[in-house]
Amino acid sequence: MYVVDERGRFTYVNDAFADLSGYAVDEILGSAPELVKDDADVRLAADELGGILSSSGPDTTQFEIELRTADGEVVPCRDHMGYLPYEGETFRGSVGILRDISGEQAHRDELARDEHVIRAAGDPVYSLDADDRFEYVNDAFVDLVGHDRDRVLGSHLSSYLPDADYETYESLRASLGDGAETDRLTFETQLLAADRDGRETVRPATAERRLTRRHRLNF
Repeated sequence: MYVVDERGRFTYVNDAFADLSGYAVDEILGSAPELVKDDADVRLAADELGGILSSSGPDTTQFEIELRTADGEVVPCRDHMGYLPYEGETFRGSVGILRDISGEQAHRDELARDEHVIRAAGDPVYSLDADDRFEYVNDAFVDLVGHDRDRVLGSHLSSYLPDADYETYESLRASLGDGAETDRLTFETQLLAADRDGRETVRPATAERRLTRRHRLNF
């Protein structure tokens, strides 16, 4: 946590801020944000502060910066900023909380890598939301079902499986709840697809159920 006065100088930081930055509290107090931010992030913070001080702005704002530590390292952080209560018409400064989002950044990087791999994969891959509606399909899946991507996205999984096979899928999915011995099940199914002329056809496929946040299944 930190407090910056109306001149843009640190007047308070807690021990957690000092530990994150690598500077002693006494080194930070009285210094400008340039001690721990580059010029671009200083300007960003000023713009965000201007937004919450405007008559139509919110009371607080959140934005991402890179904290520069005493050792020269860069720590991605989310800055949750608000302004101090006015004294009459006098602006007194701002207050904020920095959160280290290094883990979140690593997770986003991992997702980006996964996305690249999925797009390039030769196997058809799709992802379902909690209602079993398609929220992602790669090019191979689009080619397999023979329908436009826009038609597939948002449609229900049951549109592409025979009724009996969809019932099997639902039963298997239910078995992957808390306490299940495995997070992956495989079953044989017929895939309802379209041929080159747009006519419905049936293609054999193996569907693999993996329990993930996005309920991803791979044919």
